[in-house]
Amino acid sequence: MTNIKATLARLNIKYDNFFSEESLYTSGMADEMLDVLRQQGKIIEHDGAQWFSEDGSPIRAGQGHKQSSADYALEPTHRPDEDNEAVPDADEKGRKLPVQAVVIRSARVIADPDERPTYFASDIPYAWNKVMLRGFNPAVYVWGEDHQADVPRVLAVARLLGIPDGAVRIIIYRFITLLRDGQEVRMGKRKGNAIWIDDVLDE
Repeated sequence: MTNIKATLARLNIKYDNFFSEESLYTSGMADEMLDVLRQQGKIIEHDGAQWFSEDGSPIRAGQGHKQSSADYALEPTHRPDEDNEAVPDADEKGRKLPVQAVVIRSARVIADPDERPTYFASDIPYAWNKVMLRGFNPAVYVWGEDHQADVPRVLAVARLLGIPDGAVRIIIYRFITLLRDGQEVRMGKRKGNAIWIDDVLDE
């Protein structure tokens, strides 16, 4: 966090508040919001995982164990480590389908032995906290294009939790392409070749 704040200072960006994701769980708010959705019949179990289903319908993915990201792939994908935590959001004719996405992992759905919350599970109580408790209306989210798939699920949850229409606004920005010696630089943290903002500023 210290390094992040130092980088933001170089960009003349000042945050009034840094919010702890962990506090959503230690405060019990995450469980409380999931219970609200569970009482509405919107949280269901499938393949050992807990899923959010916008209309309470069964999960559309296939049966049995799912170890491959292709089984639950959604294009564009969710965060890179969660590309199998959602199902297609449109049918073969392109018609919109109700949102369905994992909130609590299971090894049968994701190759991860820990049954832990997904990022989407944190998005649920955070929307409530930001709008209903801290009074941000509208609450404006600014996300990269790799989070495009998150938009319908967050808006669906906000509606079901009783958050006023229009109170959650999400802006998606496009990524830039960096060139070095006229060639596109392909980046990836997992590959160890990420280019940090500080590197760009130094150049």
